[in-house]
Amino acid sequence: AGSIGDPRLGAVRTLDRVEGVSLSSPATPSRSAGVPGRVFAPLVALAAACVAAFVVAPAPLAAGRSGDGFVDERHLTQALREAFVEYWRSGDRDFSPNLQSAVDDWFRYHLAKAVIAAILLILLGTLGVLLWKAFLRAGGLGVGKRAALASAGVVVTMFALFSLATVMANVQGAVAPFASLLPMLTGGATDADLAETLDQV
Repeated sequence: AGSIGDPRLGAVRTLDRVEGVSLSSPATPSRSAGVPGRVFAPLVALAAACVAAFVVAPAPLAAGRSGDGFVDERHLTQALREAFVEYWRSGDRDFSPNLQSAVDDWFRYHLAKAVIAAILLILLGTLGVLLWKAFLRAGGLGVGKRAALASAGVVVTMFALFSLATVMANVQGAVAPFASLLPMLTGGATDADLAETLDQV
């Protein structure tokens, strides 16, 4: 489950342009032909806030109340490797405290991302429905305005599908956090202790 980057903000900018279309102006056949700005603008703002939260919020939320969680993936990888070597050498079936801490952090991290992505999916789904309904009812609008609605509808639909995939990936990470941590053991350079442990595994 990788992070959502700034490209999503392009969808917000596209939606902002569509909002600029005066769908409730006197030239419009009816108010139902457009997307009311009082509904559209807050949804766009909330979607943009969710994109930002998806990027910056999960790690602090994963740290929990104690604030002793991982700072970034590099620190988590280092802590995981040290904890895994300790766990393997102990011979115990149950996770060692340090390994359990890493697993718990990763669970909270993916849970936070899954919840934020789910909220974003709901917002994008609502926006998509509004835009496509407006497009279908916009027979009296100019070609340019209808094209803007169609373009925004396509963009929102694409990002909604991406959000759905993001939700699914992070739910998987939350359900099986230890399994999703294991690739961090083999990625990049390994020290002698970890290499010996992996050989034994």
